[in-house]
Amino acid sequence: MTSSLLRAIPLIAIIIVSVLAITAYYYDQEQIRKLSIPEMYFRANDLESGQYPRYDEALDIYTKIIDIDRTEENAWHEKGRILNHLERCSESLLHYIEYLKVFSDSERAIEGYEIAKNCVEVR
Repeated sequence: MTSSLLRAIPLIAIIIVSVLAITAYYYDQEQIRKLSIPEMYFRANDLESGQYPRYDEALDIYTKIIDIDRTEENAWHEKGRILNHLERCSESLLHYIEYLKVFSDSERAIEGYEIAKNCVEVR
């Protein structure tokens, strides 16, 4: 009985760590929802610029900013920039098509669209 309990310890540890990580993630997401738009930009920048950049979480924040205020062009730009950086070509192209619908004369949107389009063509 003792040996089977000892063999189960790594599994128990993995479950505990997983539960703690999931709890921390959802707590962090709840805290982000309470931030103002300028605070959200700072948070996204922090996520991108760390030793281990967390681009997916920064993308979530830029998406939330866009959902709150579609006129936040910087959020559109930053989201597209990250998608291009991660080479998520199709997703990036769709994003830039929407970006250009909102900001048709934006040079940044046009430039990002071209990058995304080239990415899709190469793949």
